[in-house]
Amino acid sequence: AATFSYVEGGGGHALPSIGNLHILIVFAEFPDDNYQPSNSRWIKGQAPANMNGWIDQTWSASPTQGSLTHYFNEMSDNRFHVTGDVVHTMAPHTREWYVANIPSLRSRRFEIQKDIIENLDATINFADYDNCDVNGFYNIDQNSNDNIVDMIIFVWRNITNDSSSPNYKSELNFTHNFGDLGNWAGSIMVDNGATKINTGWGMRGNEPGGSGVTVNGYLDQDPFKMAIHEFAHYLLGHNDMHNGFGWWGMLSDWGTKTYVANSFERQQLGWFGANDLVTIDASGSNVQTITQNLSDYVTTNKAVKVIVNSSTKEYFYLENHQQLSYWETHTPFSSNPNVTDGQVEPGLYVIRQNGLTCRNLGGGGTAKRQCIPADGRWDWVVNQSAPNPWGAGYLPVYKKLDADKTNGYHDLQRVPHNFPGLASPQAIHLLELYGNPHQHIPHNGDGNDAFKMGYNQTFTKWSNPNNQRQSGAVSNFGFHINSKSGTNYNLTIYVNNEIDAAPSKPLNLKAISSTDNHPKISWTLNDETDITRYEIYREVDNSGDWFKIGQVASNVNVYSDLSAEFTKPIWANKLKYAVKAVDGSNKKSVKSDYVSIRAKVEHMPYSMQNEKIVMSSDNKPENDISSYPNPFNPSTKISYSLKKKTNVKIVVYNVLGQIVDTLENGIKDQGKHIVLFDGSRLSSGVYYCSIQSEEYSKTIKLILNK
Repeated sequence: AATFSYVEGGGGHALPSIGNLHILIVFAEFPDDNYQPSNSRWIKGQAPANMNGWIDQTWSASPTQGSLTHYFNEMSDNRFHVTGDVVHTMAPHTREWYVANIPSLRSRRFEIQKDIIENLDATINFADYDNCDVNGFYNIDQNSNDNIVDMIIFVWRNITNDSSSPNYKSELNFTHNFGDLGNWAGSIMVDNGATKINTGWGMRGNEPGGSGVTVNGYLDQDPFKMAIHEFAHYLLGHNDMHNGFGWWGMLSDWGTKTYVANSFERQQLGWFGANDLVTIDASGSNVQTITQNLSDYVTTNKAVKVIVNSSTKEYFYLENHQQLSYWETHTPFSSNPNVTDGQVEPGLYVIRQNGLTCRNLGGGGTAKRQCIPADGRWDWVVNQSAPNPWGAGYLPVYKKLDADKTNGYHDLQRVPHNFPGLASPQAIHLLELYGNPHQHIPHNGDGNDAFKMGYNQTFTKWSNPNNQRQSGAVSNFGFHINSKSGTNYNLTIYVNNEIDAAPSKPLNLKAISSTDNHPKISWTLNDETDITRYEIYREVDNSGDWFKIGQVASNVNVYSDLSAEFTKPIWANKLKYAVKAVDGSNKKSVKSDYVSIRAKVEHMPYSMQNEKIVMSSDNKPENDISSYPNPFNPSTKISYSLKKKTNVKIVVYNVLGQIVDTLENGIKDQGKHIVLFDGSRLSSGVYYCSIQSEEYSKTIKLILNK
């Protein structure tokens, strides 16, 4: 594959990233497309319902909300003004005709879109979309033009979802979305030969090799996100500029949480102002303690960049996301226009970069630019597989083991495994909970990725996650979140003096076997050298009130709660335990993740005789509700468990809060129950299943994907 050179902060790669750009968006369909002909998003033979909302024809300081004009204006902080025209059209021939009459597979997509462009040439002046003279990568003259169209975005209604021939998608050369109009390096002459439209990508000598992108399938994906992604290749570079998956960015690989551009992309394109990106050099031996206030990243354009190694372009970026932007709460042209809660939950995010590119062409390997989630790195094991709920075959079922901040994997990575018959590495989709496979797609957002008050406030070489570089060697900077005021975070950033930060969160808290009828816990000792003690905290019966009940020395990692006894019945008081580390300056860590144990508080001991002491470790609930598969089509099993016989009501709502089904309504016995939710009569989208009993309520999200 070809390789490309990149210039740090070089601006647009093959298009300008600052100034004005006027483009054309073509919404196209085949005459024999019979896929969901009455779908209100795009009724067959008509223009898409929201076509005119895709882009503003002229620039204004208040662009249409949810348009490409609005998007690029906010991402660039009013530096990049993208406007354009939209048109709806029909291909002149059927898909079958193109397969039968265009011999070359490689040129078919080019020929199809060439047919459409030549038909449009009678009514469109294509010179309107020639904004600049592209002399080479990062060599773009906006005061001239080159008689070559800069950008046409083709958006197709449907390619082969309705076809009886499953091979048509590949036979038509529409297998996925493309950063080009046709991978055959052809040209189309328009405007009576005065203007050229190039297909392919890259440069052809001293002229641009491409003039647009292709988005495949309006009804079965988020076409707006795909248009941004493919367009961004012209701004940022080829496939090796893809980000790691599981976070955000114009060139996110997959599992994108929101549309927003990340701080690396903003820096590359010149979208930060002089004082927007605070840069700290942590590559030397100077000791620095820096207090930094950090406002919302997306709307105020503020971030922190920490240089670990300037020659190899190894950096960490800190971004504060508070869901203040439209673009973190909406996906305007997808089938589900509202971004679901928790995808980018409010908090401080850490991004690690190693070099300007992310991965080698062709994919695979470890992403060199990735979000480092606050829930840390862990050891994982795969000892079972389960049917793929989204398609054919089987998926590995991951089980989380102990924290491993040095050699472990975080859940936004591809996590390798050795389970026979399954490909490795894999992203985590199914997680083993209490021995059973459950849907778990952390790269879509699991609420644990952000550093925030009370959850994980310290990032150092000793924390989990830690500040290691891609090589595994730790770097010499860290930070601690001091406070939050409104939507702003106050941080202290430490360079070569991380020991001055508050201790990291204690890890691997467990309930362990007891020989004296008292609840007993253990944890892993912190690695900081200045820890003086550990404080033990307890909460009773989900009260929300945590009280310190004891402490132990810095070299002790076991504690027995002598004020609580195991007794009959086991289901007495529910106790939660957590631990804090304290250093010599009396700085305290946040509480560890808790464990829960059933016991009787402050009662006389009960002789357990030969009975087994039952302890529920981690966060296993007595009442619970889950669904599998999820997403589903057309039905899913709703599993719920009750700790006692009680009245239960389970209902399913749509996004408007309207009840679409009542699954249970009456007295149910203690134990596990399963009920079927059949969505065959409902449209695709998000639904919510709510359980209500005398002492328990919970709502889970269901995704019906037909």
